[in-house]
Amino acid sequence: MSEDEAPRTRRPIEIWAEAEPVKLGSMLLTLVEPHRGHEVAYNRWYERDHFYSGCMVGLYNFQWEARREPDGVPVELALDHPYRGFVTTFIDRDESATNEELWAWLRTEHLPGLLPGTDADLVAAFTPIALEVDAPGDVPREAARDNRTVLLWFLHTPPEAAWDPVIAEHRRRLEEAGKGTVVAALPFIPTIPGTDTYTDKLWVD
Repeated sequence: MSEDEAPRTRRPIEIWAEAEPVKLGSMLLTLVEPHRGHEVAYNRWYERDHFYSGCMVGLYNFQWEARREPDGVPVELALDHPYRGFVTTFIDRDESATNEELWAWLRTEHLPGLLPGTDADLVAAFTPIALEVDAPGDVPREAARDNRTVLLWFLHTPPEAAWDPVIAEHRRRLEEAGKGTVVAALPFIPTIPGTDTYTDKLWVD
């Protein structure tokens, strides 16, 4: 047998079971209302182009997550999980508290008392980052607020089913406790990628 015909030794594949898992660092949160009559075109451009080309811009820093179940879906997998609803709430904390004090109350008292028995499975907290100078010109410029916390609520039901027992109750408890003010609460349902589903239902009039 010549040297060229000698069998080659294959190296075993090494698998590192203790490798560090994926960790969330930041996110891009986009709130857009397309021009009437351009809903389909905008949806196709966004999900087939802009979603991927812009997804590496993190405009909010991840701070923490709270799960209804300790071994529930981690925030890193939330967008791949088939949640049926999603709500974004913007909180401006009260001037009498720091962000750390607000977050400690949310994580150790408020959410543990609110989430059990509801359809809210996961809550993730973020803080805004100021826009870069080279951001698209049609994006409104606003300085990053150091008193604002953005909470993302991942739901097992459409938002309307969880609105009163979860989102409205969250706002009531937060504001009654004097911890902050909900300045906006925005509900969403998941799209069906690759289709134009829901593009004809964006307007109520």
